[in-house]
Amino acid sequence: MTNLRRSAAVALFSGALAIVSINAMSCKATPVTAAPDTGAPIKIGVTIALTGPSQGYGATVQNAIKLASQQINATGGILGRHVEFKIMDDASDTDKVIKTNVQALLDEGVSAILGPVGSSQVIAIGDLIAKRKVIQISGSATSSTLSTFQPLTDRYFFRTVPPDTLQARALSIFAARGPAAFKQADGGASAMGADGGPPSSGCKRMAVVYNDDDYGKPFADAVKVEFPAKSGGSVVFEAKVPADMKASYNTEVAGLVAANPDCLAMIVYDPTADAFIRELKKGQESTPTLPPTFFIIGTDGSYTNDLISNGRLDKTNPNSPTIVEGMFGTNPDSNPETTQYGEFKNLYLTQFPLDPGANDLGPSVANFYDAAVLAALAIQAAGSTDNPVKIRDALYDVSRGKKNSAMPARALGPAQIGEALEGIRNGDNIDYNGASGDCNFDESGNVVSDYIIWNVQNGQFTTLAPRVKASDLQ
Repeated sequence: MTNLRRSAAVALFSGALAIVSINAMSCKATPVTAAPDTGAPIKIGVTIALTGPSQGYGATVQNAIKLASQQINATGGILGRHVEFKIMDDASDTDKVIKTNVQALLDEGVSAILGPVGSSQVIAIGDLIAKRKVIQISGSATSSTLSTFQPLTDRYFFRTVPPDTLQARALSIFAARGPAAFKQADGGASAMGADGGPPSSGCKRMAVVYNDDDYGKPFADAVKVEFPAKSGGSVVFEAKVPADMKASYNTEVAGLVAANPDCLAMIVYDPTADAFIRELKKGQESTPTLPPTFFIIGTDGSYTNDLISNGRLDKTNPNSPTIVEGMFGTNPDSNPETTQYGEFKNLYLTQFPLDPGANDLGPSVANFYDAAVLAALAIQAAGSTDNPVKIRDALYDVSRGKKNSAMPARALGPAQIGEALEGIRNGDNIDYNGASGDCNFDESGNVVSDYIIWNVQNGQFTTLAPRVKASDLQ
């Protein structure tokens, strides 16, 4: 597993409301003859962070959507028209900017919206989306709250990443087993403890630090239920912290140390994780009191390249040691070992090379690609852009195949986008199997997936084995 790429392209989008339109481009995937453009482009809105704390996602997500756009337009477009993905920078804002972006996209008449990145952002625009009945698909918002914040009978929010109820179970399974039960996926040595010492055999006393927001609170609540059930242990300390980084975490660190836990679950974003761990380790250097096998577990919120780079002792030196060395974490497996992911990765890398030292695509890249493809397939299956309810219903159909259909579903993936669109035009029953997974939406707009266990070793992310399988989380 690689770090999230921090592309130089991010610097081009320094304005809080920078807009990028991705139009038709050439593409070598899926040799289906393109239909003539018979009208104005069909617009799909995108709101993601190109600046601000969550900008690490922006550049690679944008590339994935660009790839989807190229494939769709090179193979006939949607309803005989080109598709235009209109990207707006939300500057990692949870209220003002995100609402302004979405209102502007809705006023422009987009047929679907992709994003935003964060769960709190999704909730902030929920009323706007529901009022206009426009489908919305996020590739990264994981809060369990989003499973129920819209009624099942009138749902317009979907996501190609599983909810945190499942990640809480994955985190608890890893904590209960301990790092000693896992090793590098490439067959390398067993993972080390968070202090570089011997690996732990499992956690019985957990501390939990979490964001005081719609991402952190329900996640922490789930961990407090799942961890005791999986480990036979208990949560001995918890602290909620603001989503925005505090000047100091001395109070929280002191409380954690006094509780003497075996492990710490950090359900926070990367700036907070760096700052908190820095203060925790600084105190342990002078007066070590925590067990030598104590280990730290992060989540998808801190699984970004910034976690490592911001934690470096010398931020100007990419080889400088990082304060998060030895940290573990969980993340939905957005780079699964499947044919479909391999197809997508090959297509992506023909245009967007990995950064030096990286060996795979970043998290959420495949998820947002799938979101873009599914939105296009649903619009095609609905037959027009005039009926948002039909588009919503078609989204279920193209993600898992039509139920109660006499025609068997055809499973098609990233290398067959043109074939999928052509099949829908011909009335076929299409089941899109995505780069990030099967993408079978349930009634709550959720999908399931495996989870990886990541570890920071030698200043880089590595993936441990085995993965926590979706079948273990049901």
